[in-house]
Amino acid sequence: MLRLSASFSLLYPPSLSPSVSHPRPRRLRALVVAASASPSARSLRLLEWGKVCRAVASFAGTAHGREATEKQLWGVESVSYERSWKLLRETEAAVRLLGSSGGALDFSGLDTVAVESAINCVSGGSVIKGQEAMAVVSLMLFVESLQVTIKAAMKQDEDSYNLLLPLTETILDAVVSKSLVKSIQDVIDDDGSVKDTA
Repeated sequence: MLRLSASFSLLYPPSLSPSVSHPRPRRLRALVVAASASPSARSLRLLEWGKVCRAVASFAGTAHGREATEKQLWGVESVSYERSWKLLRETEAAVRLLGSSGGALDFSGLDTVAVESAINCVSGGSVIKGQEAMAVVSLMLFVESLQVTIKAAMKQDEDSYNLLLPLTETILDAVVSKSLVKSIQDVIDDDGSVKDTA
């Protein structure tokens, strides 16, 4: 028995011993993971859904918009038919609004990172910086402008009115505090610095 194990070790050097497990090739591992996933997850992987999500998200005007769009698209498996239909109607309304506004809707001027930081600070009871306050002002003025644009587009004809209804639920119901905007503009310059007169 001793001689057999010695000859066996002569045939297989220690580095190639059959008892040492070798890592599986990556392709095989990917197939094992794919086989264990749900049928819809496998379908999304075959359709290269990740590339589709990134391509669609690239149209968003802000970094947060791109991130939120991609995240929402990846949640496609958990979306009900009714929710999907509502999102489709909102998208159709937004496309119609873009067409009727003549390209007047530009979200790229919004500093969504500063707005998010301001919201987090205020939620935690902290004071916000001047740049964050001006980002909130920009957002509020943009919402007000967007509301005017939607109302004008809805007055064009009955088709526009019916098509834009999904946006009215979220945008027209938003309240813009003009007194808050004025208060911030009275004490903060456009660059975010505190005015000397404050």
